[in-house]
Amino acid sequence: MRWPRLSGSRAGWLGWPTSRIRRSRWTPARCSECTYRWIVEGDQVLGAIALRHELNDFLLRVGGHIGYGIRPSARRRGLATWALSRMLGEARVLGLDRVLVICEVNNIASAKTIEHHGGVLEDIRDTELGTARRYWIKIWPTTLPSPGPRRRSPPGCGSAPGRRATALTSSAGRNAESVPTHAWRLV
Repeated sequence: MRWPRLSGSRAGWLGWPTSRIRRSRWTPARCSECTYRWIVEGDQVLGAIALRHELNDFLLRVGGHIGYGIRPSARRRGLATWALSRMLGEARVLGLDRVLVICEVNNIASAKTIEHHGGVLEDIRDTELGTARRYWIKIWPTTLPSPGPRRRSPPGCGSAPGRRATALTSSAGRNAESVPTHAWRLV
């Protein structure tokens, strides 16, 4: 995803999605009902995340249920992990039992974020938009007990099957039960 060079202006960031849609291959036939959220801190937009409520043929091949992006200056702070956690909660409210999340094959940071939430790699395949990793994340009912702090998986193994974080981790590296010390919100 190419991010705009707009010096972080609010007007620039708010106009960016519209300009992307106009130039993209996303047509009404390729879209489904969707929940969009901005990831903000104070009055600064740091990224965005979207939850598509159902998959059509195009989204099953290319887009998945959830898509997100973090501006380069805000990366490596845990924002994507935090926002994905929140959007998985919204998927639960919609009654979804699992979601498909797709990322570019070379986007290791996104792959780690998805695996952190229990994403199980289905496959790597060529799509109309390039080679992509396809992950399924099981949505657990809220009645399950918290899995507690995450354990590190051996290299190359991803997350332990059936486990996902139930609370956010802060950029300071605290465990899943830590109290967040940031002012992030989804709007």
